[in-house]
Amino acid sequence: MKQRPKLPIVCLQFLALVFGLLSIRWFLFEPFTVPSGSMFPNLLVNDYILVNKMKPGIKIPYTDRWLLGPYLPERGQIVVFRSIRSDAYFVKRLMGLPGDIIKMKEHQILEINGQNVSTEAAPEVWQNIKKFFPYEDSKNVTAFYENYEFFENTKPKKITLMYKPISEETKITTYQVPKDQLFFVGDHRSSSSDGRVWGFIETKHLVGPLSKILFSCQSKNASTQFCDPQTIRWDRIFTSPNSP
Repeated sequence: MKQRPKLPIVCLQFLALVFGLLSIRWFLFEPFTVPSGSMFPNLLVNDYILVNKMKPGIKIPYTDRWLLGPYLPERGQIVVFRSIRSDAYFVKRLMGLPGDIIKMKEHQILEINGQNVSTEAAPEVWQNIKKFFPYEDSKNVTAFYENYEFFENTKPKKITLMYKPISEETKITTYQVPKDQLFFVGDHRSSSSDGRVWGFIETKHLVGPLSKILFSCQSKNASTQFCDPQTIRWDRIFTSPNSP
């Protein structure tokens, strides 16, 4: 007759399994849900994304202290970080590293470190994405490409984004990123609370760059708050958005 494992051994095996699962979440990968449309057209509301926590380094669990790192993401990457005001998490695009000088005209980036950023309209993007747009006021929203050919070792060279037309009289604002801090903006520039509002983010708040879209749905079930199976966006599962 096969002997049953002793209770202490079973408990140790269970604890090892729990520790292994928590280690994956602490040190390797962690899932997040996109709660708003600030990253349209590249991330949609109710996209479930996987974040690579290894890239920026290793932290002591439940602290902001680095054991190894930080290794900063590249400009142009979509990154998750912790809010400076609460325990909430944000997902935005990293556009400024320490020491960078960025010139913006309201929603449009004009220069990074003296390099001109050219812009071109992308009407086909808006046609493909407007059915997912969660806001009623969509009449004046336009999709654009911002070209970053001067970014070294970075993909994409074109970043897709959205905003309303900018007045010629809009003032130019300059952002100089301090040491050990980062500058983030949303891809839906007309409807994103980001570095233009709350300033720079310290590197200790980094979680990691986006790896993949794991799952996506148009709406959640009101009672369970889980995705409604009838609204699953199958074409977005295990895809990579417009991010290097």
